[in-house]
Amino acid sequence: MKKLLKEENMTTTTIPDTNLPIFFSRYTIVPLFGSDVRVLFSTVSANPSNIPRSRVWSFVSQLSLPYDEKDTITLLYDFSCTQDEGYRSSFEGHVYGTLSFGKQVYNATRYVRYTFDTYEKTLTLILTIPDGLCGCLDETTNRTLLWFDLTINDQSSLQPWF
Repeated sequence: MKKLLKEENMTTTTIPDTNLPIFFSRYTIVPLFGSDVRVLFSTVSANPSNIPRSRVWSFVSQLSLPYDEKDTITLLYDFSCTQDEGYRSSFEGHVYGTLSFGKQVYNATRYVRYTFDTYEKTLTLILTIPDGLCGCLDETTNRTLLWFDLTINDQSSLQPWF
């Protein structure tokens, strides 16, 4: 048994690039359509999945929005400056994850959709505000906080941008 363990410990395996997460730092996130939504923080990463040569994109953000925001929030993620990081995006399938307004948590599949422009390298997230929302109001600013943790499948993250 010891000999077997020793031999196993001496064996080295190269970790494929698809097993490593990629955290993007050169992107922008902009609320569209003149809304008073403020991005407090945002992280974007492409994480390994259980499917070989495949990643799952993760979007985590906290937003501050007017308490009377009623319809939708549209966020534009611009990845055009990430091309030197050597990965190409191809978003596929539904958005999964959660939206949190105050103490209420919502299934993102029902309230979030997206579009991706391959040429412009931009992802547009459209978040529908749930009916009957009772957010966490900051009475001094008359604003509420929205936090989200979303994932979208990416089947071609090993392709170069160009």
